[in-house]
Amino acid sequence: MSVLALGRLMIPSAGRRQAARRSPIQRFRHANEPWGRAGGRRSVTQATNRIREYYPSSEQANISSLLGRNINTIICQRLIPNVRGTRTPCLEIMKRDAGVEAAIQSNNVHLLTGIIEVSLNRGMHTFDQYLFELLAAGIITQETALYFAVNKHKLDMALRGIQTYTPILRPDEDRSV
Repeated sequence: MSVLALGRLMIPSAGRRQAARRSPIQRFRHANEPWGRAGGRRSVTQATNRIREYYPSSEQANISSLLGRNINTIICQRLIPNVRGTRTPCLEIMKRDAGVEAAIQSNNVHLLTGIIEVSLNRGMHTFDQYLFELLAAGIITQETALYFAVNKHKLDMALRGIQTYTPILRPDEDRSV
């Protein structure tokens, strides 16, 4: 049995037991499903939720608190096809800071993607931001980027030069609030 170690929090990995029972074809198909079984792409938010949901509902508030304090970094990786016909890793990186810790502890994990998007200067980035960088470097095609994007609309807007991670409305400096 493999174990995921998060600080002092030890969590057995049930996914590896299930993967061992699959045939090689099933393993390949499951690994290459863009949307996975859960109806969404594997991401930092889903990893955090899966860790919490491993425990009974009576313990989940305590687990959220422990996760918020003990997680330093979560890195999610997907291997995507590149222009050379091989696969290239696409990463989503989340590091712990005050916003991340508060979101996990209060079980507002839906806020994590937004926190990661605006924290590029702290070394965090989403899958879509990394896909955009891979595309700009000529490592992947635009079709591949749009196929594997978590938020296709946001990536399409970024490809057209519309920055969505900067605030649209700014405070009016002439007014005193």
